[in-house]
Amino acid sequence: MAQEYYLPFNRPTLLFFPAASKSNSALDEAQNYVVMATIKGAIGEDENSDILRRENNIAKEMSTFYFQQYEITKAIESVTLAHIFIPLPPEVVLRGKGYTLTGKRKAWKYGMTLQLGWGEERVHPCPEKWIFTFRLLDGKDIEGGSAAGSNE
Repeated sequence: MAQEYYLPFNRPTLLFFPAASKSNSALDEAQNYVVMATIKGAIGEDENSDILRRENNIAKEMSTFYFQQYEITKAIESVTLAHIFIPLPPEVVLRGKGYTLTGKRKAWKYGMTLQLGWGEERVHPCPEKWIFTFRLLDGKDIEGGSAAGSNE
């Protein structure tokens, strides 16, 4: 049984996806894949806010993130895996309880130089990495959670 894990905050992580089957299919599910994902906070991007307010918001951001970390990890796994087989929009917005995650892709040049494997099986790096921005919702927007994609 695989051990449970959680994606960390502000630290790039490699997500490995084993082959779905051993047979060849149109979607190439018989290959192993790896993609890089990073979750960054939105707080701190606003350099004009006063220090005390920013520190209070960072504490709220971190506590919300850690309470929802399992859900966030599973959502990011789902998005990155889906994109391997079916291209997603350039920006994907996921809405959770009290937060949004905005995922954007960038070319993963370094990843394309990696030669990874599980034993004798090759692991194929994805050509793009994902950067997710974690943003708190204000109190009135905290109801429930849903996922949505945008085409900006």
